[in-house]
Amino acid sequence: MIAVVHSRLPGLRFTRGTPVDAHGGNLRFTWEPAPAGAAAVVVGTDFATVAADGRLQSMTGFIDRAPEGMA
Repeated sequence: MIAVVHSRLPGLRFTRGTPVDAHGGNLRFTWEPAPAGAAAVVVGTDFATVAADGRLQSMTGFIDRAPEGMA
């Protein structure tokens, strides 16, 4: 999801919006791309599952807030 947003809005700086919330092998965090010194243009949430070997097993992303016509 982050790669798709980055391709549609190049030049924005991506930051994590919330700390990574972990429970067992599941992770959740938000991300926010924004121009330098400005508010986030998009807010997204990713959910990930970590495999037993510590690598990402799966990831699902959602757009929580986006400009009109982008989603």
